[in-house]
Amino acid sequence: MNRFLLINLLIQILSFGSSCIQVNQEKQLQCYYAEVEKIKSTTDYIQLMKSFRDTLVSWIERDIKGVRYLKNVVWKISDAAFFNKEKTKCLLLYASLDPDLHAPKDDVQIVGAEKINGTWQFYVQSYPRITFTREDWNFNKPVPADTLFYYVTKDLIDDGYFSKNTCEINYSYIDSDVWFADWMRKKHQEFLQSKW
Repeated sequence: MNRFLLINLLIQILSFGSSCIQVNQEKQLQCYYAEVEKIKSTTDYIQLMKSFRDTLVSWIERDIKGVRYLKNVVWKISDAAFFNKEKTKCLLLYASLDPDLHAPKDDVQIVGAEKINGTWQFYVQSYPRITFTREDWNFNKPVPADTLFYYVTKDLIDDGYFSKNTCEINYSYIDSDVWFADWMRKKHQEFLQSKW
């Protein structure tokens, strides 16, 4: 009898612990969305997003190999911007949604952005593209962009954008060489030249 009570108590404690983690993850998402809402009306944010859109359109028009596929899909830029403390580096997201109802997948591309001499530079080469298989979602049409953005945002938060179990931004996460290494900048130069 005591063993049964002990096991039952242990299960309740473990269940409580996992629900606390879920609350913290959801709270971090709420904190992140509140942060984005706060900065969306700032001149810096507006200029960043305009520059990002213009750059992406320019790459597509120049028929750069790494973004050529965007000519055949619907693409959407997320409102998300994961900044460093100085707001000189950030991660951005765009989704590519295939209009073909029989297409197997949709994607979200993570893009690095870095302000150099007052101008935003954007990097796609060597940054992750996250694929969402429609079959996994039981979708026979594109997965909504906002749904894709939600999961990638959650992944970036879980990966370290916030300090563990807090709403305090871990700025070193963005500044790290994981996102902004010199070799990635060099790879981007190759991306800009790739037409084949």
